[in-house]
Amino acid sequence: MGLSIDTAQPLRRPSDLQALAAAVRDADDADESHWLEWKSTLDLDSKAGRYAIARAILGFANRDPDRAARDCGGCAYLIVGAEPRSVQGVTPVDPAHLESGVAVYLGGSNGPVWSPMYVTVDGTQVLVVTVEPPKHGDRTHPLRKTFHGDNKDGADDGTIFVRHHGKTERATSADMDMLADRAAGAPAVDVPVDLTLSWAEPPTVPSCDPTAGKDDWLRDERTALMASMRTARPRPADTKSLLPSALAMPNLLEPRSRTQYEAEVDAYIEDCEQLWHNVILSRCYNHESSRIALVVENPTDQNVPAVEVQVKIPDTVWVFDRDFEEINFGRPPAAFGSKNMYSGIDPALLLSIANSPRSFMPYVPSRRTFRVSDGGGTVTFSPLDLRPRQRETLAGFHVIVSPQHPGTTVTLPWTLTSTAFNGVREGTIDFSVGDTLTASELLNDPEGS
Repeated sequence: MGLSIDTAQPLRRPSDLQALAAAVRDADDADESHWLEWKSTLDLDSKAGRYAIARAILGFANRDPDRAARDCGGCAYLIVGAEPRSVQGVTPVDPAHLESGVAVYLGGSNGPVWSPMYVTVDGTQVLVVTVEPPKHGDRTHPLRKTFHGDNKDGADDGTIFVRHHGKTERATSADMDMLADRAAGAPAVDVPVDLTLSWAEPPTVPSCDPTAGKDDWLRDERTALMASMRTARPRPADTKSLLPSALAMPNLLEPRSRTQYEAEVDAYIEDCEQLWHNVILSRCYNHESSRIALVVENPTDQNVPAVEVQVKIPDTVWVFDRDFEEINFGRPPAAFGSKNMYSGIDPALLLSIANSPRSFMPYVPSRRTFRVSDGGGTVTFSPLDLRPRQRETLAGFHVIVSPQHPGTTVTLPWTLTSTAFNGVREGTIDFSVGDTLTASELLNDPEGS
């Protein structure tokens, strides 16, 4: 029959170790494994017997921690005096004497941690050696003293043994790579599957069409500006003759001709047309409903360091990771006939302005722009450490959706990774699309208040 023992937990109590030795007696020849080895018997007071014990301990101590942890909490056991269908037993020696005799091959306090215990099976003394679990960050444990016995079953100082399934063997190149990784302290375990990503508050993200309403707005804006020319007094041909009156009546004089004013309006409208896309997008991004925030949660009892969250953005979504500086159209020209541009200026300077071939201040267009990436891409958040049961809100960012019917749903795939764990935690998170923001809403109430 096969080995009958529960390996879900380490075997530490004397009764557990006795049960293990009895299970070996009842086992099959093929039941030796990466965590269990047996010897029919050994002379515990001889160098050959102590070397054999040390060799087994070294093999167990040089295992992969992740594989070792699958059985008995990572502990390993050497049974001396029992094998399948036979219990020959051993002649006990003082445990302290045994430990000192084995330690010369292990390196003393720098070597593996192990402990011997005698148990009784079928009225016979059996030695059970327990080797503590290997851990990430452990050094490689070599043989610390040369031994060559009569049967040539020895090895030189520095030899490295590793326990494979059912055998303790000299380390291969693959074993050496594993031991190097182990010494570097890099655990090879998967990202905890319980890590989750959710919304800080379930958002309803607006959609926006940056081109909608442009022609109507530009036409209405030009009409409103040109309307002032219908009520304004005409500019006299002789500007110099009106300087004294202009000084006494500040609102009397309009320094621009109708042609000049119309040219300013046209320049302003052209400037607005060029800035339109940027202004509307910036208002969309700064709208209160466009800002969203995610929460990453670690509901486990593990520390999860250096967690990086990435969110994939589909092509129908524009994203920006910070607040925009408000972008506006340039200041429109002053209404025709509404302002005396000579008020507050020294009279001598006024005379020189009046005699100048250009006696008005033209509209100067604004050329401030900003870059908005095309839809799609990836939002990557700065790595953060998550303590057990910690819930952390990530930095907020702004999104808007290209024009869609209200009430549709957008799905964002996400990934969580950690430099301390293997694998990738994946999932998706959804948000609803709200009403489409119109140009009149954005220009009259830019913050969505």
